[in-house]
Amino acid sequence: MVRRFAPRHFVVFAAVAAASFVLPSAASAQSVADHPRVQEATRLLETWIQAQRDYERIPGASVAVVHDQELVYAGGFGYAHVEA
Repeated sequence: MVRRFAPRHFVVFAAVAAASFVLPSAASAQSVADHPRVQEATRLLETWIQAQRDYERIPGASVAVVHDQELVYAGGFGYAHVEA
């Protein structure tokens, strides 16, 4: 049986994403995605998503993080088609 994300998972995900990607506004041309704290948070996010997939037996998920209309992270996990 495949279970879907419960609302509490979205709350946890939103909290992790918000806490991880809060950065002081920078006037430089450097991308937010290149910031070391964001790269570290991205690795943590990938680990958390994979753990949730394994624990909840979720076959696949796609995730995107956007900050100020800039794509910071996009990733796919698992399978697009699961054979019954």
